[in-house]
Amino acid sequence: MQHIDAWINVLRKRYNANPQHFRSERMCFLDHLFAQQWRFNFKDFKDSKPDQNGLGRRLPGGAWNYYAGTIPSFCQSNKVWGTDIDDIYAPVNFADSHWIAIWISIPKRHIVVFDKDLFQRSPQQTSMW
Repeated sequence: MQHIDAWINVLRKRYNANPQHFRSERMCFLDHLFAQQWRFNFKDFKDSKPDQNGLGRRLPGGAWNYYAGTIPSFCQSNKVWGTDIDDIYAPVNFADSHWIAIWISIPKRHIVVFDKDLFQRSPQQTSMW
């Protein structure tokens, strides 16, 4: 997983230095820990009670830091998702044996999964995601 995060950090540094070289200045790259936190804590998130507006569920630890752009410490963007960020790119590890990439479009409320092995999986394996 260190090699994936190392590459993400290279992308973050390049984006920070030259955002014009990328498709948008309203995007961010996340490390594998973001998806891992959500995978391990999703049940707690779903089971938490929303506030009076139907929102405000309890986020996994560290999720707010990603949302506010305060991590990683060496390359903080301080850009807030949905306000300054429209597109999020992140690696996701599946079953500790396979990597996929996701693109989350906040304005479109859409997630795109990039998986080179998608058509080699059975429908049962694919539905486990």
